[in-house]
Amino acid sequence: MIEVKNDEIVVHVKGHICFTCGAYDYFEDLAFELSDVLGREYAVAEEKQLEDGTYIVRYLPAEKVDKVVREAMIVIYDNVEKLRLEIPKRG
Repeated sequence: MIEVKNDEIVVHVKGHICFTCGAYDYFEDLAFELSDVLGREYAVAEEKQLEDGTYIVRYLPAEKVDKVVREAMIVIYDNVEKLRLEIPKRG
């Protein structure tokens, strides 16, 4: 954990991540765990992959997250494409 400020939680995620399953699933699973422990629904507000392959993930209470933003980097041989997907909040 990097920072806890008011109701915002920032986490540095590193280690082996199964990209075929989707790195975002790990971040969302932690949001579910935070929700259980803190008694308030949390969601991923932002995630950013750093050059070393680790991630900085920011969590906020779900009512403060309008949409989920997912960023992905796709590497095919020597070509790198970056994608940004904005997904409306569920429910």
